Amino acid sequence: MVNHVAVFAALGERSRSTMVQRLSTTEASVSELAAEAAISLPATLKHVRVLEEAGLVSRTKRGRTVTVRLQPETLAGSEAWLRRTRSLWTERLEALAASFATDDSTHDDRAEPAADTDGTHDTDATEDRR
Repeated sequence: MVNHVAVFAALGERSRSTMVQRLSTTEASVSELAAEAAISLPATLKHVRVLEEAGLVSRTKRGRTVTVRLQPETLAGSEAWLRRTRSLWTERLEALAASFATDDSTHDDRAEPAADTDGTHDTDATEDRR
């Protein structure tokens, strides 16, 4: 099962999202990813580890070369989840907005202050207290 929080957290960092975009065209070695991103090899390995833990990439080691490959099914699963979740929350937020609109139409905060029985506002009481 895909951990969508881990997927979106991994993609939330610019270097990792750039790596995923790069890997969408073809696999690459960690050294190639580091050179293209202009970051150190240890930093690249950390980013690859985060992507791997999220299920976005897989690594294979041939000799001294570590090759990274995108796992598109993880992205597809997260995209489908996001689509389902978006429609659910859109419906709920629209219902909430409609309830606020109903509340606003029944309560008018700009109403004039109530008048005294003689038709004037209670300004005389204010003057008496001075």
